[in-house]
Amino acid sequence: MGASKPKQHYKHIRRPGHPLARTNGDLPEHRFVLWAKIGPGEHRCNWCEATVRWKTGSDTTTLGNHADGVRVLVCDHVDGNWKNNNPSNLVPSCQPCNCSRGREPKEWEPHIKVMTSLGVKRRRAVPRICEREECSKPFVAFAGNITYGKARFCSKGCASAFRFAKNRMARMVECLIGAA
Repeated sequence: MGASKPKQHYKHIRRPGHPLARTNGDLPEHRFVLWAKIGPGEHRCNWCEATVRWKTGSDTTTLGNHADGVRVLVCDHVDGNWKNNNPSNLVPSCQPCNCSRGREPKEWEPHIKVMTSLGVKRRRAVPRICEREECSKPFVAFAGNITYGKARFCSKGCASAFRFAKNRMARMVECLIGAA
């Protein structure tokens, strides 16, 4: 059998009576450090600016949202190193942003404001260049679309023109092969 990797464990400290402490008095050091830096109450997610609030030791809320709809505050390590609990490396985050950033240090993708039926929302966006050679215009694509192979063209017109040219080239090749 191969050796198994040790699990990642956050460093815990003992602070009985602290608002973030569990019933046994323990709490993750990074949460204690960020609490000392920003204090209790509501804050803004460092990445999407959503309102977030601490889940205290007595709070039975699971990760996600509080009963009033405010997101639970997650302590995020900016450099991706979960062992680096320096106050300058810790920022408040919401769960979706914390999960989407992953564990590896990355350059954070920019956000753009989008009008929806519910008002203005911020979404992660990635600058792209249209893949149609005749166009090659820069445009902004939503990050979620890229994983599904979308966001290759700046418009539906460019996508249609690209497919039409690709199909025409395939027909020409078939004709050349058939004639030979």
